[in-house]
Amino acid sequence: MSIATKPATAQAITRAARDKVMVAEFPCRISFNGDGTYRPSPDGEQASALPVYDRLDRLVDLVAWLPDRPTVWYFRHGDEISILGSRGLAVAKYFGDAIKLYATPHRWLLAGGDGAVILKWDVDHRELFDGVARVECDCPALETRFRGSLRRWEPLLTSEIRHAA
Repeated sequence: MSIATKPATAQAITRAARDKVMVAEFPCRISFNGDGTYRPSPDGEQASALPVYDRLDRLVDLVAWLPDRPTVWYFRHGDEISILGSRGLAVAKYFGDAIKLYATPHRWLLAGGDGAVILKWDVDHRELFDGVARVECDCPALETRFRGSLRRWEPLLTSEIRHAA
């Protein structure tokens, strides 16, 4: 069964409460470029993809993953944005709210597009998360990785970080 036909995925294709953009996964076939990006290819591997918008709702990239490897994803271009759900993150920062952080784009999709996913870990995210009241990670491994990432950049962050479950 493809990832696009699973009932939980179908239910997750909703209008995101915070992002105010349509959250919809679409099936595609892709080939890999070897640098973390992909290209559409009719002979490529079956994948699922999501649009990536910036905080102003502009489409800036696409992120894709293979159904049997949702923890590894690829970008169509890979040079624009490091966060999936960036508008929701900007809103949480502006209002000093909490935000849920998901480990993968697939988990974010299943949650209806509420929250955010760090797509690129080699970027300093302190400014993006500074002012967010609390970051709730969807699993302990993500919490560990997020804390380690912030320590890497010697954070001056004021957010609380914890595992949500």
